[in-house]
Amino acid sequence: MVVYKHLLSALLLATNAAAGRGGIQKRQNDAPTTTWNGATYSCKCYNSDDCWPEQSAWDELNTAVDGNLVANAPAGAPCYQNHGANVEATYNQQECQEAVQGYGVAEWVDDQPATLMWPFYSNTTCEPAQNAQGTCTLGFLPEYVVMAKTAEHVQAGVQFAAEHNLRLVIRNTGHDFMGRSTGYGSLAINTHALNSIEFTSSYDGPGDWTGGAVTLGSGVQHSQLYPAANQLDPPVVVVGGECPTVGIAGGFIQGGGHGPLAGYHGLGSDQALEFKVVTADGDLTTANAEENPDLFWALKGGGPSTFGVLTSVTIKTHPEMTCTGMSVNITGYDETFWTGVADFHNMANHFTEAGMYVWFALMNGNLNIQPVVGPNMTEQEFTQVVQPFLDKLDQDGVQYQHEIREFSNFYDLWYNMFSKTNNVGDQQSLVGGRLFVAEDIEQHGDEIVDAIREVIGAGSGGFGGFGGGGAAASAAVMGGHVVNPGHAIPQEDYSATHPAWRRAATANLYIVSAEPGMSWEERKEIEDMVTNTLGQKLRDASPNSASYINEGDVNEPNWQETYWGDNYPRLLEIKQTWDPNGVFYAKSTPGTEDWEVIEYGTRLCKKQ
Repeated sequence: MVVYKHLLSALLLATNAAAGRGGIQKRQNDAPTTTWNGATYSCKCYNSDDCWPEQSAWDELNTAVDGNLVANAPAGAPCYQNHGANVEATYNQQECQEAVQGYGVAEWVDDQPATLMWPFYSNTTCEPAQNAQGTCTLGFLPEYVVMAKTAEHVQAGVQFAAEHNLRLVIRNTGHDFMGRSTGYGSLAINTHALNSIEFTSSYDGPGDWTGGAVTLGSGVQHSQLYPAANQLDPPVVVVGGECPTVGIAGGFIQGGGHGPLAGYHGLGSDQALEFKVVTADGDLTTANAEENPDLFWALKGGGPSTFGVLTSVTIKTHPEMTCTGMSVNITGYDETFWTGVADFHNMANHFTEAGMYVWFALMNGNLNIQPVVGPNMTEQEFTQVVQPFLDKLDQDGVQYQHEIREFSNFYDLWYNMFSKTNNVGDQQSLVGGRLFVAEDIEQHGDEIVDAIREVIGAGSGGFGGFGGGGAAASAAVMGGHVVNPGHAIPQEDYSATHPAWRRAATANLYIVSAEPGMSWEERKEIEDMVTNTLGQKLRDASPNSASYINEGDVNEPNWQETYWGDNYPRLLEIKQTWDPNGVFYAKSTPGTEDWEVIEYGTRLCKKQ
């Protein structure tokens, strides 16, 4: 089965707006019940149910969001002669070509209403391809999408989903490893257009921060924010991630958010000063240190799409500074190569104690470290820290190439040294992950490297974003980040993230290639391998460690403890307070214990 290399453009049909403005149609909707595997469930409403909204209700929603409601269609819809009943599209050769060309470009995917960069969780039932065969169906994609332009549009969408008992998903850029921004038969709210940026040199809101700050719409990406911060006079920096297409103000901060400056300034969630969030009742609510402080704490790392829909966040800014970076490449297919991998990975605590950050990609025969980041370090200071690592490689006879460069500011380092290969679409893969803490690196470092080697050895080949595609379903690649936010902010209760972040060493994710059009049984087989074969190897080798909610396994066993540790009971209580009826659902996030997606990945239901 061919793994298509490009992402698509979704063909969308807007519903007709009803005349005039008015409130959303309300009616009492009893949750439909069903039996599955011997258990009885109460479910969300779907288009086959009597409780599904009538067309007049959708028309009223479209009016309430100023005509920004679209009927969703998969990216590949223009490429197919045959379409399912819920896909209103016709074959169009030009639009198909645009979709085929755009499908592999992350920036193109960003602008689509509901397309995913990692489409495994869409069920890939309508992939773009010239001369596509078969029938195009929605698969697990949303039925409708609110393309929100204002906070009021978000409110209307949340209220509609709550009143009609619909599954609701939140989608920003489609940069989503774990499939939380899509869902069968759902209503989606797309926040990508909420992209305002407003800086202040002196924050005067609640809390003890008096430095600079920036208020961001929830659609702002790193590719927009980093240049804007650099162009100020004087320029500033913010704590974000390395990938340009990540939306900094949404799931990134709600999941914690690590990045190149996290070892120097703390996690992305540690920077939050205030949120504007639409809660489950449709209210636009402020959360900060004084107003709704419980919600404020939960939004700082308590889980994406869990407590509400962010419309904006205010975060700290920091002065620009000199930064130095180093790229290192190690190749080979003998034991010396893996000695070099061990030399690098076991040096993680040394790097993090200096406040450094490292991005790396590892596959069998190649370790690409691009780059090691030294915040507020000159080249001379940086070299003193990394020299023991280089000396160890030399001592062990490891062949490598490296380059050290000093930059006058962080922005130039980010723009020039970070690998751009993680900024592509059509990632026909799924992921798992492990957050290794310092004591496990110190006590079990060689065991962890042996486990990583087993994971990498699960197959051969590559992955589109890390050195080639077309790999078999068993091929695994490791991407990782050497980082310890606790170096900057050691307090375990500073945010809702797992306390393990305060003693972290590396945050790794492993990537397993899949293929479009897999059967349900094949999907379950590969998910089982990710969780119970590869994931278990890493869990066994790191007994004190955890996992990162944004870069982990969505099927992680004991996810409450693994993602949040001792913070989970408090998060669950806050979830039950702010969203008692489960308006917001994202798998393996607080309060979802009783919810399950049944009937072969379709209906979201709650066991009675």
